[in-house]
Amino acid sequence: MKMKSMVLLAVAGALVACASPSELRGREVNFAASSTKNNASQVLSCVAAGWQKRTQQAVTVNTYENGFTAVAQSKTLFGTNTDFVIDAANAKTGGAVFQLWSTMSKESTDKLIGIIQPCL
Repeated sequence: MKMKSMVLLAVAGALVACASPSELRGREVNFAASSTKNNASQVLSCVAAGWQKRTQQAVTVNTYENGFTAVAQSKTLFGTNTDFVIDAANAKTGGAVFQLWSTMSKESTDKLIGIIQPCL
């Protein structure tokens, strides 16, 4: 009986871990920053290229609301998980402001932030 309960808990935990971009946006922001020299599209294109080069994981960049969004997703045994979402908008004073949400480990999120910073 204990083994069955452990399996059910593992499956439930895995299902909770899978998140969509909209679910991530409902969580606390992991990192926020602004750029004074690059616009939102330039920042996200730079981040997407850097992440793809480092991890071989595809990142899609699309228009979103009043700006752009970059999303990285991975396939899991239980479906698709959104690893991170970055929403960026052009600032009225030039440059861009953006927010990052991540379901990745702190170590992986810190690596992503390290890729973001030179793009600003």
